Amino acid sequence: MVVIDFAVLRICDKDETDEEWEEEVRSQDELHGMQLILHRHRFRDRTPPPPVEGFTGYMDFNRMIERERLDWRNRYYEPVVKEGGHLEMLDNWKGGRKEYHHAVWKLKT
Repeated sequence: MVVIDFAVLRICDKDETDEEWEEEVRSQDELHGMQLILHRHRFRDRTPPPPVEGFTGYMDFNRMIERERLDWRNRYYEPVVKEGGHLEMLDNWKGGRKEYHHAVWKLKT
């Protein structure tokens, strides 16, 4: 299968160095977008990302994995069992409380 997007077509100039061309391709981020399209249509599996912790813990990572295709998620991840649940309320430095989400998923080994 070949997909060509002529709307954003750009050809490397003769005087453009490999480094300049690689930066142009990277900055357009078209490769990542194409990989996601192929993944969503089941032509390929995207590389499973490792758990990433953010400001509220693993909330964004958990949501991303839970929104994925079930077959892909089951192939690459397993649920994390945590006694007491995955949501914890922590004291913040201002005297208030904040939610911290522990990882619900981990990569299979």
